[in-house]
Amino acid sequence: MPPNYEKPIFPTHQADGIAGSLLPESFYLLRNRIVRLNAGLVRKIAHRVSRQCSEPYEDLEQIGYLGLIRAIERFDPTQGLCF
Repeated sequence: MPPNYEKPIFPTHQADGIAGSLLPESFYLLRNRIVRLNAGLVRKIAHRVSRQCSEPYEDLEQIGYLGLIRAIERFDPTQGLCF
């Protein structure tokens, strides 16, 4: 199960995407839901990469979750792209 982050892990001035358009509590709920929905993808990629390098699987999984959270916080839906 992916970690449940209650506060942004990156400064809010960097999170100018969907973070600025939603209320803080609804943004965190949406972000955590997106992280849970994409947890399988993070685990799959971490498992594949763990066979190719010497980093432990758990570390790669955590890095994957951090990257996913950063992508969610920086995503800008006004650009017309899908997440």
